[in-house]
Amino acid sequence: MYLHPVFKNGLQKKTRKSSRELAAHLQTLLTSLEDIVFEIDGNQTFKNVWVSDEAVLFIPKDQIIGKKVADVMGPQSLMFTEPIDTVIKTGEVHEITYKHLDKAINKWYKLRIKPVVKASDLSNYVLVLSIQDITQQRLAELVLQETKERFESNNELLDVSQKLSQTAGWEFSLLTAKVFWTQQAYLLFDVNDNFEPTSINCLSFFPEQERQLLKEHNERAIYHKIPYDLELKIITATGINKWVRAIGVPVIKNDEVIMLRGALMDITLKKENELALIKAKDLAESASKAKSDFLSIMSHEIRTPLNGIIGIANLLKLNHTHDQKEYIHDLIFSADHLLQLINDVLDFAKVENNKLELQLREVNLFQLVKDIKKQFIPSILRKDIQLKNFIDDNIPEKIIADPIRLGQILNNLI
Repeated sequence: MYLHPVFKNGLQKKTRKSSRELAAHLQTLLTSLEDIVFEIDGNQTFKNVWVSDEAVLFIPKDQIIGKKVADVMGPQSLMFTEPIDTVIKTGEVHEITYKHLDKAINKWYKLRIKPVVKASDLSNYVLVLSIQDITQQRLAELVLQETKERFESNNELLDVSQKLSQTAGWEFSLLTAKVFWTQQAYLLFDVNDNFEPTSINCLSFFPEQERQLLKEHNERAIYHKIPYDLELKIITATGINKWVRAIGVPVIKNDEVIMLRGALMDITLKKENELALIKAKDLAESASKAKSDFLSIMSHEIRTPLNGIIGIANLLKLNHTHDQKEYIHDLIFSADHLLQLINDVLDFAKVENNKLELQLREVNLFQLVKDIKKQFIPSILRKDIQLKNFIDDNIPEKIIADPIRLGQILNNLI
């Protein structure tokens, strides 16, 4: 086909113009991107750079083109050259995430290496390296990761503290009707981790009386915003009886209860000790009452014949010989002394309560010692021994004392 030179020149000019316009349009598109785009060949030599603001480049653009990646990146070039070699060998896209080469700058980037033209001649191999600023995304990920790690750490600490204190945590959402247990709750009720707690099956661990009590307090917490703290009995999945301290607190939002949250503390040992103490106390009180009743009955039984002895002794006092006078006196003294002791036994409750009061009056100490000594004459004669008494000259004959208590002391000493 023949073209007139005029038309031929015009067509060539139009083609060159179209190529320039296309290149300019492409340049405009590339520079409008927020990413930094590099073109390199298979020898890792920079062929072109596209960036909307050259100020973000760590070295000027004209010092990059024509140089190798290793020369431009310096000591840290391996971080880039090795992935580029991998892409050239495999022909597959590769991405890496890295922090700004200047450690003082807290910025993060994603490098995407993509083969565009694959050729056996590395000079004709074309790769595109696009660098995207992902600082905000990366920082958000780091914050999320740190929060997750802190949350997991807190959960571990919570599990440890609950295990040490034998305390389980729980939540019941009124919005979703879902029940949440901490790990210790599964151990408390002797169920495996596959057990799914609900508002219904949770109550099945409580006996009927405790179940109704817990329902009432839960309703009060929901409808009247009143927390509770109860001691309840439970029966675990394996049939073991335990005591728990159940605490429930309403969670309020916009003046409405949206959740109940609380704890279950295993107080079985404490409760069993309390019940054992109460039982021991009841037994001790019962034994004490039985002892008091026995002493009271025996004291009355002894008093009856003793009153007969005292009556006969007083009759003898009215009619006796001179030789019998001292014997009758000793008999009446001993009988009166014994009667007073029996009266004290009847007042045993005062002794146990430390409320016993001394009956103080004037006492002839010399006569009291003499009378006490006479009570032991039968024992002295039977054992063929002597009993002598000495009263210090500085002790007065008459003193203020409780004659019965003082007589008990002297009897016990002798």
